[in-house]
Amino acid sequence: MIITEVESIPVSVPFVEPFAIAGGRATHGRHVIVRLVTRGGEVGYGESAPMSSYSPQTRESVLAEIGRLREFITGRSPLEIERIHLDLEGAGADSFARAGIDVALHDLAARSLGIPVHDLLGGRVQEGVDLSWAIGFEAPEAMAAEARRYVEMGFRTIKIKVGDEPGIDLERARAVRDAIGPDPGLKVDANQGYDPDTAIGVAAQLAELGVSVMEQPLPRDDIRGLARFRRESSIPLMVDESLFGPGDALKIIEGGAADIFNIKIMKPGGIRPSAKLAAIAEGAGMPCMVGSMPELGVGSLGGLHLAVSSGVFSYGAELIGSWMFEDDLLKKSPRLENGRLMVPEGDGLGIDVDERKLERYSG
Repeated sequence: MIITEVESIPVSVPFVEPFAIAGGRATHGRHVIVRLVTRGGEVGYGESAPMSSYSPQTRESVLAEIGRLREFITGRSPLEIERIHLDLEGAGADSFARAGIDVALHDLAARSLGIPVHDLLGGRVQEGVDLSWAIGFEAPEAMAAEARRYVEMGFRTIKIKVGDEPGIDLERARAVRDAIGPDPGLKVDANQGYDPDTAIGVAAQLAELGVSVMEQPLPRDDIRGLARFRRESSIPLMVDESLFGPGDALKIIEGGAADIFNIKIMKPGGIRPSAKLAAIAEGAGMPCMVGSMPELGVGSLGGLHLAVSSGVFSYGAELIGSWMFEDDLLKKSPRLENGRLMVPEGDGLGIDVDERKLERYSG
């Protein structure tokens, strides 16, 4: 089984509501769908979801990069995932392009073997993962209403974006806590929006609201500041933007700069590099969550197969793109049961891409 075609399809799908964080505001997901085709007609799908607040990559740069990398993929077996990664890394491939290729390789390889992707990763240890619902910057009352709506849908944890202005951030957190009551979990994510003194001060007040996690309060390279936050705050610290590859993971662990890793498959370059980050975290006793850029259904299910394949992902996932966007590219939406995303049946990722929708949102 040899890969003969590498297609990269630009898509643009609107968010239900514009998604605003400390790093910027988006109205559409401008992503790239990767389609690998073998000589025998087998097909595997992947997704790249660049986001300007995380890296300089754009949809256009990912398209160009995948075009440049075709020669390292065609003529190869999809089972050569590790070797293809080594070749892509040797060619200086950016992580977002590699991620789209990697997810498609996993989908195609697993389909060819008649197994789900999680079996390529050692098998699943759970049937699904608990999801957190993420809410971008809005007026406090709007964020409260959204939080209440998703708790009523079965989500057990709400994450709100902060890192704007401390007073307004605290108003938002109070409004959301009042709306959802004392039982659901509440996390905050500052997306690098604070300095150390501000973050520590805000965290002290958030702790009174029962906030269980504070994510990336400081700039990604401020390892000393993150370590200081962890020493002086009672709220567990999750890192996201600080964590792209193994070197970052080791630096964070050695610096005592996190309690939890947020692993997003787009950032290290796909499912396989993310599994390596998870192994480093497991060795250090660091629990993890599978985050999201967010991706559409293709990329989200790539993250789901990773999340169910290891017990290190005890903080669940935020694979909520299928509900954040007005539409998805799948014929059947991922299955959600009481706020828990369930692994679909079927080979590969367990997806059936709707080619009509792919055509509608392309360009």
